[in-house]
Amino acid sequence: TIIDIARNKEDGSISTNILSLVCSRIFVEFSKSNDKFISKSLVESFIKGDPFEKFYNEATQGFSNKEKKYLEQNLVDSSGRRNSISEYDFFKFIKRGKSLLSGNSKILQSISTSSNNNHNRIELIHDSFCRTIIRQKEHRKRKNIIRIAYIIILSIIFPLLVSVVYENINTTTYIKISEASIH
Repeated sequence: TIIDIARNKEDGSISTNILSLVCSRIFVEFSKSNDKFISKSLVESFIKGDPFEKFYNEATQGFSNKEKKYLEQNLVDSSGRRNSISEYDFFKFIKRGKSLLSGNSKILQSISTSSNNNHNRIELIHDSFCRTIIRQKEHRKRKNIIRIAYIIILSIIFPLLVSVVYENINTTTYIKISEASIH
């Protein structure tokens, strides 16, 4: 089960990055439990909880929305496959990008596109992160649509509310003036 999650669907190879990530995360979950050993049910519940989404969120915690948007727009292509971006552009837009290339937050890897290693590109460490990135991108789009809808609604309702309040003030003032002139 653990090896299957680290297996590349295209060629059947096993990503050591993903295998290491999954094993370390399962161990963290195991450490939180009172179990004496890592059971198949613990592994299955870990996998059902979409470990890639949780890990992506933890790895990008503290990154700005602009940086996350850049990652989401550039690391996965329109077909939903891993995409690489130039290392130069990556570090230009993602100031703390090194944290995503090593250690506990490693979700990216640097690949060389030339024999002298001066043309490096950045990509996700595994295709399994593509689905997570796509969901994050869709979630961000939905939030933006809701935000725009609120702005439109408020831009319509606020002037109407001001108009009603203004009319109410004028009517109240007119009534008070009329009552004063009667007395």
